[in-house]
Amino acid sequence: MSTYISVPLRRFVAERADFRCEYCRIFDNDSYFSFHIDHIISIKHGGLTSEENLAYACQICNLNKGTDMHTFLDNPE
Repeated sequence: MSTYISVPLRRFVAERADFRCEYCRIFDNDSYFSFHIDHIISIKHGGLTSEENLAYACQICNLNKGTDMHTFLDNPE
């Protein structure tokens, strides 16, 4: 799948999350910054641009998460 996220897919992810960050649960209209569509498992780790691998995320959560979350998913302790 392409890394491009279409408008309908963006809308689906936002609606599925009830327009809340899927990490900290803040509503998108309560944030000064726009929300991101986040790859849960980053593309560099083989994550796909698919409904199951996308999360609606506030800018703060998405930027703090970075691209190395895959490390934690592979090595639960």
